[in-house]
Amino acid sequence: MAKTLSTLKLFVVAAPAVLAGCGENAAPDDMVNPPRAEEVAPIVPASEAVSGADVPTLDPATMVDAEIAKVLGGPPGCTFRYTSAGNPVLALGAGDGPITGAMKLAGKMIRLSATVAEGGVRAEDPPVRISVNPEGDPRGGSVEAEMVFEIGDQLRVGYGGYLQCAR
Repeated sequence: MAKTLSTLKLFVVAAPAVLAGCGENAAPDDMVNPPRAEEVAPIVPASEAVSGADVPTLDPATMVDAEIAKVLGGPPGCTFRYTSAGNPVLALGAGDGPITGAMKLAGKMIRLSATVAEGGVRAEDPPVRISVNPEGDPRGGSVEAEMVFEIGDQLRVGYGGYLQCAR
């Protein structure tokens, strides 16, 4: 009994010292140089974005709000997404006058000239061309749409997705 009691006393005395070493790892919020978010992709002409790229493997990439705002100067009026909840791969400016489009290709942002024609949207900055044909009126909601992406005569591919416009 005396031996058990002395073992218990030793445990009670030693436990705080052992447990004190458990908290020595720095918490993530105590980091001196935390990793930073990716920088917004630079805006370049489409010809520069595809220069040196393996064209047959290129796909329009998803964009974040900061990238879209950098190209359009504000929030988009319409967006095309591969999935209903995903980030946009094409954004179109809102407002009067010429329509500006934004897309990300090969890690770079591209500014497109866009027009509304034949029930859809056409946007381009040669050699890149995009057309989006919705299956209904996308104003105020999201509708299924097909986007055709082309780079010169080297690539032509279609994508199903969703077009949504604010008004």
